[in-house]
Amino acid sequence: MKVVLINPPLIDIKTNFAGIANIPLGITYLAAYLREKGIEVNLIDSFGEAMEKVSPFMEDYVRVGLSPSEIISRIPKDTDFIGISILSSVFHTIGVEIIKEAKKNFPDVPVIIGGNHATFVYKEFLDNDADYVILGEGEESFLELVGGKDPSDIDGLAYKRNGKLLVNPKTKFIKDLNSLPFPARDLIPLKNYWKLGTAHGPVNNKYTSIMTTRGCPFGCRFCSSPAFWQRTFRKVNPARVVDEIEYCIKEFGITEFHFEDDNITLDKNHIIEICKEILRRNLKIAFNTPNGIRADTVDEEVLKWMKKAGCTHITLAPESGSERVLTLMNKKINLKHLENVVRMLNRLKIKTCTFFILGYPGETKKDREVTRNYMKRLVKAGLDETSIGIVIPLPGAEIFAEFRKGVDYKKWEDLLITVPKWRGDYKELGRARMKLFTSFYLSQLIYHPSKIFRHIINPLFGKKETKTDMALVRLLKLFLRRKY
Repeated sequence: MKVVLINPPLIDIKTNFAGIANIPLGITYLAAYLREKGIEVNLIDSFGEAMEKVSPFMEDYVRVGLSPSEIISRIPKDTDFIGISILSSVFHTIGVEIIKEAKKNFPDVPVIIGGNHATFVYKEFLDNDADYVILGEGEESFLELVGGKDPSDIDGLAYKRNGKLLVNPKTKFIKDLNSLPFPARDLIPLKNYWKLGTAHGPVNNKYTSIMTTRGCPFGCRFCSSPAFWQRTFRKVNPARVVDEIEYCIKEFGITEFHFEDDNITLDKNHIIEICKEILRRNLKIAFNTPNGIRADTVDEEVLKWMKKAGCTHITLAPESGSERVLTLMNKKINLKHLENVVRMLNRLKIKTCTFFILGYPGETKKDREVTRNYMKRLVKAGLDETSIGIVIPLPGAEIFAEFRKGVDYKKWEDLLITVPKWRGDYKELGRARMKLFTSFYLSQLIYHPSKIFRHIINPLFGKKETKTDMALVRLLKLFLRRKY
């Protein structure tokens, strides 16, 4: 049995120099799982294998990586199944192009789609020649499908039979995450990612993405995670987590780890035991949490253990400084505690980033002013950097259906948190976003001018303590490349 898995090329807006290029995890988990079951796996990382190739894509975007025809040309002729990962809306159109190119060249080979975005818009992919769409967590369902099990008996699968759409709901999840093999990082061109020097979190050395949990029990209405994971939460044993860290050190020379859990600190004992095990084995590593954590799941004890074990950067996700908007979002957090957490992190010298989003349905100008004042308090407490986006209706999120009634966008790629130009209030929100950024940096100049100074100095020496530093280093490299 031979399976080809495809990680699509990166799709970015033409003017976005800070787009995320991250070592893929989900597809490498699947590759490792299939390989362990005796299946021959060929993984084509369309972005990782051709990062230097930048081509126009649609009207406002660029494609970074292999073209669909180049991808398909790398598929062995004796392949039995083709799998394509579609994690977010930005990969929708390129995913369809890859499907059509695959069916043109391999008409009799089943094409299987998976990933967060595909889970919620499966019909669109089936209408565009995909044979199957895996819904949600994919390892077991994918194995059963390629193993010959009748599709009607496979959990979490969408497909067509005689032109009729059939959907088996997702009801089962892997109970024991410790049973999964480590991701097949050997199938990814890691050196290319390291050379690129940008990732989801600040990166200074050889790094990898890693996960210690799956799922999130919370029900934030703007997020697709509650629907994708059905609010389940499962953990990898701390010793097993550190086994993977140690394996990455010995096998690949990796010394930086980016924890991509939805919330690695949800279980206090889990994160503390991971930190203790890192220290017990005397592993000299650095790690960060770029995907964000909930401040109400951490206290000073947790943060001190994280610092001891090598944590250098933590991202927090208040989303808004307005209690009223947080209630609308069903985001139940204590803003005062988050402010105290920022203060603790500043004392511990762990760099801190926050996520804020503007334009949530029902948000007013007064709410945005409340958020601006709250952000000032965070800056005074020691916040190092912030990310400010504009709310978009993610497929799978609770707000998706109601949000789409009042907006119009031409293509899935337009669902970008930084530039949703299709929103009627985009210009107003864009101005509000710039006002928040301006207020943030002016406040930082007043309360912590040394932090502004470090943002200037670090990029000049290629040092990346924060995501801002990383973006500025990338911008500086692009400027020098174009100039010389």
